[in-house]
Formats: sequence, C-alpha cells, structure tokens
Amino acid sequence: MSLEFRSRNGASAAAAGRPLRLAVALLWLAAALIAPAAHADTDPHAAHRAALAAAPAGATATTVALPGARLRQRDGSELRLDAQAFGDRVVVIDFVFTNCTTICPALTAIMSAVQTRLQRDGAGGWQLVSLSVDPARDTPARMDDYARKVGAGERWWWLTGERSEVERGLRAFGVPPGLPEEHAPMVLVGHPASGRWLRWVGMPDPQQVAAAVRQLRERAETGEGAHAAH
Repeated sequence: MSLEFRSRNGASAAAAGRPLRLAVALLWLAAALIAPAAHADTDPHAAHRAALAAAPAGATATTVALPGARLRQRDGSELRLDAQAFGDRVVVIDFVFTNCTTICPALTAIMSAVQTRLQRDGAGGWQLVSLSVDPARDTPARMDDYARKVGAGERWWWLTGERSEVERGLRAFGVPPGLPEEHAPMVLVGHPASGRWLRWVGMPDPQQVAAAVRQLRERAETGEGAHAAH
C-alpha cells in the first residue's frame, strides 16, 4: 500500500514524530562532524566536515541547465531530467545515498520537514527530489525501500540510474562526481520553467527552504522572471 494512503491515525503519529526525528538527526550529525578526529587520514567525516566549514551562510542564486539525463524512479520507470519533467512546479533537490550514515540522514530529515510544511500549508505546484550519488548500489528497489522508511510521499521522487547518466545530472547541479562519502551537503530550490534557482551548501533550515518554494511559486504565478532561463 502506498504511504499516501496510510490510516489517519498512522499518518498523524508519523507526522508528530518528524520534528523529533529532525532534531535527533541534526544533533547526531553535529556530534559526528564537530568532534575532532583522532586520525584525520582515516576520518570518514573529513570531507563532510570540510564542506560544512566552507559553506556560505544562507542561499545563493545559481544557474542550472537540466541536461536531459535518463534516470530511473523508485518504481523503475524512466524519467528524463529536463524542464518538461517538472512542468510549472518548483523543485527542491538534495543529493544522498542509502548507505550514508553521516550527512544524508540529516538532509533527508530536512526534506521530510519541508514536505510536511508544504503539505500542511496546502501549497501546490512543488516537487521534492532526492538524487543518488551512489548509483552502483542505489538500485530503484533500494531507493524505494529507503523512501518508504522515511515517509516519502508521491511528491517526493527518488532518482538513480546508470552512472554516466547520474553523473550528467549531478554536474548540472554543481555536484562533482566522485566517492559518495565525499559529496558536499547541498540543497537547491528552483523553478526549471523560468530558470530561477537557489543553492544552500550545508544544512538549511526547513522553514527557509519552504519559504523559498512559496516565493518562487508566487513569482511563477505572476509571470515574474518568466524568461530568466533564456
């Protein structure tokens, strides 16, 4: 059964637990990344700690040219990563892998909190996306299992695919391909139809991300910046 059709009591209990899961994930991440490593050369969090230390405060405007990469959704169906795939929706995207035990659980908790806020506010015209940085291990079935465990709804896509195609997608968002353990924590919010994008490097506040979605949605509805992509 789809998670979108859980019983009312089950959905309420899950929603009530999300703020606690977010807090726990972020506290765990802080402990893992702030604590000094005894041996820097074997520190599994070294790349993540360096990326967070260098992260700018707040969001910055950026440019994204979606490359049309052929990716796979969690049900195995193909999705072409281009503006047409999203229509007039505002997109929130992060970059994770299912074996990750450092920044990915915290990023996923942030995305879950954004999902909850947008659903609660009755906002329309949005789409969450989690793109794997480890396509060799993250099969559609594995992504589906992970998505179900974190309460991802129908408006939260989980994408993987052939390595070459995934890497095309990652580069478009400014994520250099490499070892999954070395990817930087990053979240983008954008309106592909108009070409407006914002990027956070680090762990953004879910409230700020949801506010950016609403702002880009309002601009799209008024036609502001409709030709920004050209």
